[in-house]
Formats: sequence, structure tokens, C-alpha cells
Amino acid sequence: MEKLVRDNIIQKILDNWENPEYRIASQQEKISFLLAKLLEEATELSLDQNQEELADVEEVILALYQVFWWKKEDVEKIRLQKLQKNWGFEKWHILKIPQK
Repeated sequence: MEKLVRDNIIQKILDNWENPEYRIASQQEKISFLLAKLLEEATELSLDQNQEELADVEEVILALYQVFWWKKEDVEKIRLQKLQKNWGFEKWHILKIPQK
């Protein structure tokens, strides 16, 4: 199994293990590894709701901006457009979806 880890984790492993196996993700792999990491971090946040876990989610999102070459301002404009059209989550409506 392979998973994306923060840069300093590799150095810590190199300092403590004799011959760890690791590699650098190819350009094509970066998105899939980041999306898997996003799911991992979101799961951890759902299990342990704290600011540190939310910070981990945000770190992955910031990395996604880089690999997609997106500007945070552009995504924020889209978020605000969607907010204006569909509003946000202030009223906390829960919709029951009928099962087929």
C-alpha cells in the first residue's frame, strides 16, 4: 500500500529506519493521491472533531490548488456565486430522501 505523507515525515522515517521504501509521485499521480489523502483526513476529522484535523484537511485542499493550478480567489468567486444562488448552511435544513 502507498499513501501520500507530509515532506518531513520521510526525513523522520529515514532517521529511524534502515531502508524505507518511498518514491516521489509522478505528475499524473498527484491528483489521485491528494484526493485519497483528502478522504483520509476528512474521515479523521469526522472521528475526532478538532482544529488540528480541520487544519490537515485544509493543507490537502491547498495542495490541490497547486496541482490544478487554480487560484484561491477564483474558487472563492465560485463559492460566493453558489452562496448567492443556493445560500449556505445557516438554517441547517435536513432533507429526507425517499428510498427506491
